[in-house]
Amino acid sequence: MNDLHINFLDRLEDEGYCIELVNLSEGICQGGPMLGNLKIDGKYFSSDSFGGPMHVYKEKLYIPKFKKSLFHGSGFVLVSIDIVSKNQKELTSWKDMVLVKNIKDDVITYFTDIENINESTCNI
Repeated sequence: MNDLHINFLDRLEDEGYCIELVNLSEGICQGGPMLGNLKIDGKYFSSDSFGGPMHVYKEKLYIPKFKKSLFHGSGFVLVSIDIVSKNQKELTSWKDMVLVKNIKDDVITYFTDIENINESTCNI
């Protein structure tokens, strides 16, 4: 099993921004993905839980957002967050898992399982 769900950078910093995942814990179950609170430039973004890995591409943050529902149970959607305006947009439908592998040529490749076997893509 790959450890992409637990072994990722929890801080991304560059000229003009600092993005952190804080208060990380195994949010769903032991051995499950790490979840935490998102801070952008030292301020909490929302009360939602987010996971990793997170990536910055063309001034936007791409990150898995944890969701819980009575009908769906728990899962993730991939969101983009504009680093400057803080506008958030959901890019995928509800998935059991979202683990961002990479972003290249405006295409995000991500895994939808903890074993990192099933890949999907999303145009941005």
